[in-house]
Amino acid sequence: MSEKMPIETPADQPSEPKAKLNPKDWNQTYKMGVDKSEHAIAGAVIGVGAFFLGETVLEGIGLSKKGALILAGIFALVAVGGMMYGKEVYDSLGHGCADVWDMLCGVMGFVCIALPIIIAYAYITLKKAEKGGKE
Repeated sequence: MSEKMPIETPADQPSEPKAKLNPKDWNQTYKMGVDKSEHAIAGAVIGVGAFFLGETVLEGIGLSKKGALILAGIFALVAVGGMMYGKEVYDSLGHGCADVWDMLCGVMGFVCIALPIIIAYAYITLKKAEKGGKE
């Protein structure tokens, strides 16, 4: 008396979780913790790295110092936003808890930590270039 094993069809098999691309589908409740400060630090580090990488590349293709600094700052902001958003989409695929606050803390880490550093660097660099050009 052998029983036949049911054959699983593709509809019966569990599928890959679908990415939740809309931040409204993510956790909206702010929960304090070390996780938020880690995202802020990551946002600052990614931003500074993207800025200096962008500045080097833009000067290498022949942009003026001022133009390279401005575009590199914009590139850094876009890079941080994209990385933080992408990380939360990755979390929504089942690799963690997708949380809109993680993304916002990463961007705020860039704005509060990296952006003042970038602005100070750009100001000092342009002042040195201005003094060097007049002498």
